[in-house]
Amino acid sequence: MFAGVSAYALYLTFEDLARGTMSDRMLSACRAVVAACSLVFIANAVEFSIARAGSGCFVPALFVLRYPALMLALAVMLGVLATTFFRATGLQRQRVRWIFWSTIVGFSGVILWLIVPALRAAVLTSVVITIGYAYAILRHRVIDVGFVINRAIVFTIVTGAVFAAFAVVSSIVERFTLPQGESVVVQAAVALALAFSFDFGYKRVEELIDRIFFRERHLAEIAVREFTDEASSIVSAALLLERALAVVCKSLRATGACFYEERSGSFRIAAASGRASFPEILNADDTAIAQLREDLRDADLAEMQSALTGDGYAFALAAQRRLLGVLVVRARDDAEAFDPEERSLLRALAREVATSLQAIAAADNVVFIEKIANGNINAQAAQAKAKALIARDS
Repeated sequence: MFAGVSAYALYLTFEDLARGTMSDRMLSACRAVVAACSLVFIANAVEFSIARAGSGCFVPALFVLRYPALMLALAVMLGVLATTFFRATGLQRQRVRWIFWSTIVGFSGVILWLIVPALRAAVLTSVVITIGYAYAILRHRVIDVGFVINRAIVFTIVTGAVFAAFAVVSSIVERFTLPQGESVVVQAAVALALAFSFDFGYKRVEELIDRIFFRERHLAEIAVREFTDEASSIVSAALLLERALAVVCKSLRATGACFYEERSGSFRIAAASGRASFPEILNADDTAIAQLREDLRDADLAEMQSALTGDGYAFALAAQRRLLGVLVVRARDDAEAFDPEERSLLRALAREVATSLQAIAAADNVVFIEKIANGNINAQAAQAKAKALIARDS
């Protein structure tokens, strides 16, 4: 069972690395194949174990398909990883290289064992996977270690609490020596109650763990959320960008952050903060800009050839599916990667800034129109303002 689950979980990591090198449709098809193969392998493991303990009769079809299904899943996984490795360039290729070769060497023993069960080479080659993946995670930040530790601690505590509660209830049921049928009903009811409360307990324990072990991250989340709540009341675009950058650099410890605004077909710096340097102008055809314009999702700058290439992320400032600007956030001093939750916060901040900038621009346009209507602005000033608006929106 763990082999099937692990295969699918490992594929999801490969799929995350393959983003940008393979189409989403192809990745979805590969995910479906790996999921189906893993389910076949897991179904046989469960059914065969129950059958051996019970009637002794198992499903021959599942038993025969178990290894071919696992081999097909491994083939698809290796295909996705190989495609990523050969299509990747620059820093992304370096990050994928250790994963690729560790997987090839590590799973060679597994495939050999599936073909010739008498050969136990998988015992030795699997060590290569452990060493290679550990190096890739620690050196190239393929997976955020802090994020994984957080989830591991939370899941361990909650699972332990559930098992402890079930054990206590079972002991109480046995002590009261209820009839066999009634004790089974009570235990079943307790199991259902614990199952439904698992999600509730998971969220509460996660909040507690965040506050105790990841206090800095918890405070950063509070600061970012407070800013997103206040952004709509700021009426100055310059002040809005200044406060947003201050929150990003201080709360998330970024070495630098910068806002780019689209002007006359290119992207120019509107505000910047921190020690990191940024190019003054970005071409509209820049790789990072092109990716953001295509899907409006954050871009990992370490994985692309761009004027912004380096450790950090770019987030889209968009309204009505149109890219208005870019928020660029550089990595921390200790090179610790931004985990998925922190990137989600930055994504929300970028969306809020884009919305507020649109609202401020609309309010400025209303004031401009009122001045024209009331005759409070001369023709030359009105013409200059109109040209500036056209240049900004073109």
